[in-house]
Amino acid sequence: MDSSPGFDATGITAGLLVIAAFVAALLEPRWAILSALLVGLPVPLAALAAGSPAWPSVLFAMVFPAAGALAGWSLGRRRGSN
Repeated sequence: MDSSPGFDATGITAGLLVIAAFVAALLEPRWAILSALLVGLPVPLAALAAGSPAWPSVLFAMVFPAAGALAGWSLGRRRGSN
């Protein structure tokens, strides 16, 4: 990661959440919901543990692994039915 002032890694984090949940759900489509939770839940939990006053808004971060898991589930189901 770049440590220069003004560098924002939010997009990188969001992209990695999508990719990780996608791969997990693609490998095992039956566990897509669990994949999304296991990939995305540490983000809001870390904000809660750090005592961030804006931690409820961090729950929005769960959208990214949910989208990745949905795409992985869809592709995995399609691939498995052939």
